[in-house]
Amino acid sequence: MQLPLRFHLERKRRHHQTLENGLQGYQMLLHHLVFTVLPVTAQLATIIRDSACAFTNPCFLPSSCAALLCYAVAFSFFALR
Repeated sequence: MQLPLRFHLERKRRHHQTLENGLQGYQMLLHHLVFTVLPVTAQLATIIRDSACAFTNPCFLPSSCAALLCYAVAFSFFALR
């Protein structure tokens, strides 16, 4: 009770800083989840679904193989560049 006023004021700033750090961490995790994890999950689910359709239906197999080949060529070209 006999502590100076400065001690109590600095203590409030520390709590404020702790809360601000926690909120920034939460914001970073949410940003990463929304802009990285969810799109990659949706893309992988779509690829798996389309691949299952392509390999069970012989009609789609040539176009799927051609698309895969084009993707591999483009990826290797830009990876080497």
